[in-house]
Amino acid sequence: MSALNQPGCIDTNYGRTLQSVSLTACYLAVVLWATPLAAADLNKPTQIQVEAGTVSFDATTNISAVTVHGKSAALKAQVRLRQADEELVLEDVSAWLPVSTLSTGMGLRDEHMRKYIFTSGDGQVPDVRFRGANLTCRVAKGKENQCPVTGTLTIRGVERPFQTTLKVRREGGATAAYRAAADAMVKLSDYGIERPSQFGVKAADEVKFHLEFVAKEATQAAALEVPR
Repeated sequence: MSALNQPGCIDTNYGRTLQSVSLTACYLAVVLWATPLAAADLNKPTQIQVEAGTVSFDATTNISAVTVHGKSAALKAQVRLRQADEELVLEDVSAWLPVSTLSTGMGLRDEHMRKYIFTSGDGQVPDVRFRGANLTCRVAKGKENQCPVTGTLTIRGVERPFQTTLKVRREGGATAAYRAAADAMVKLSDYGIERPSQFGVKAADEVKFHLEFVAKEATQAAALEVPR
């Protein structure tokens, strides 16, 4: 029912404005009718997405002077969330990084990295994937907030539990936007990956990585399709 058809604003039997009710009363009726809907919309799930997040990694080696650095600017993610006051509930989180976008600045080393670290037993090179659900954190506008994130991280088709802490800052604007960064570590051995070596230089089992991204509310026309 339209707000203007509420009792006291429009005589629905005769289709004319009731002369006995003031314009001010009608305006108040409209506001009071609309307020519950506005409040309900605050708890309605919202889709946000990341289109060009950055991921960088550092892998030490058996030679102290040699550390392998790599980077990609192709991190993508899609998140369904609800917001209540200053609390965010991340109902579903999907993030993925195409392995082909990772670069160490040396072509031969990149080729070996993709072959020995990211290629699965059946010869495929699947994306690095993260999945999480029902995560809760407090995000106050204009402040940096700590947001614990847990889920599963999949590398070359092997899924393992994963956790980190996002530093999240909610930014102002017409649409919701969140700037976030995190540091984490993975062990190659957890994914059944042997430490790669080349010319006597052997990578450590632990690889540190850092990620940064800006997540914005997604429009229906520009929504990302989560790869399967």
